[in-house]
Parts: sequence; C-alpha cells; structure tokens
Amino acid sequence: MRAVVTLAVLLGTAVGSTTLSAQSSNDRNICFSIGTKEYEILERVPAQASACTRLIPRSSGKELAAVYAARGSLYTKLDRLDDAMADLNKAVDINPSNVEFYDYRADIWLKKGNLDQALANYKMSIRVDPKYPAAYYGEGQVYEKMGQAQQARASYNAALAAPARERIGEWAHVVARKRLKEMDEAKN
Repeated sequence: MRAVVTLAVLLGTAVGSTTLSAQSSNDRNICFSIGTKEYEILERVPAQASACTRLIPRSSGKELAAVYAARGSLYTKLDRLDDAMADLNKAVDINPSNVEFYDYRADIWLKKGNLDQALANYKMSIRVDPKYPAAYYGEGQVYEKMGQAQQARASYNAALAAPARERIGEWAHVVARKRLKEMDEAKN
C-alpha cells in the first residue's frame, strides 16, 4: 500500500510540475510578447501583465529583472506610471547593466514630465551602452522639450552615428532622421 501511495504522490508531483512548467512557458510567451502583432491590442495588456505577475515568484536573476521590465512596459501602456516606475526600479536594481531598463525608465519620467530625471536616465543608458541609439534619441527629445535645440540636434546625430543593431536601433534612426528634418523645416 505504501508503494502505491508513494507512486501516486510521485505521479501527482510529475503531473503537477508538467502543468506548472507548461503554465510557466505559456506565461512567459504571453508576458514577453510585447510589441508582437498579436499582442498590440490594448485590451490584451492586462492579461499580459497578469502573466508577468505570475512569473515573478518563479523567476530569478536576470530573468526576474526582464519580467519586471516587461510588466513595467505593460503598465506604461495602461498609463499606470507609478506601477511601471516601481517595476523598472526593481529591474534596474536586479540587473543594472541592462541598457534598456534605464531607457524605459527614462521614457516613464518623460511621460510624467520630469525632464531632469528623464535626462539622467537616458544619460545612464548611454553610459551603460554608448552604442544604443534609442537612448540618444530620447535624450534629444528631452533637450528639445527643454528648448535646447543645439543639444537636441547633437543627440539625434549621435543616434544616427550609433549602429542600428536591432529593431529598436533601426527605429531610433528613423525617428532621429525625421526629427532632424522637421527641425530643419521649422528653421526655414
């Protein structure tokens, strides 16, 4: 009888962990599907944030930081800026060498209207990775809002000088080029 009970417990544990693993995998897919066509619909964002929340107790290290950053990005889409900032702060605390975490946090400060904090975070992003064009673009936005057109131009040009290694880099090149053109047209 004891062997049957032990086998039942082992089978239950195996089935439970398979289910848990499948749930973790599903949550991971949903949480990290930010920006994909399937999940760009705003109505899906709360479900994505919930998937990230379920992943937090099952994650550690750099993955945990990425989960907090993903959820923070989702909270930003929901205009829950204080929650987003709290998650990005946790992500930075866990993994201070991730350039995107400072960049995302700067975006939140920019949305909140705190230009000094936004600029400080974009500059930190640039210190972490001087070849990250999105941070230069964000820095340019802040300088423009501060009325410092010359510094904004320098930042936009720095964005264009940095290599577009990924999709975000390509985006930064496009928008920096566009802003420079708009600034030139406004000047004439």
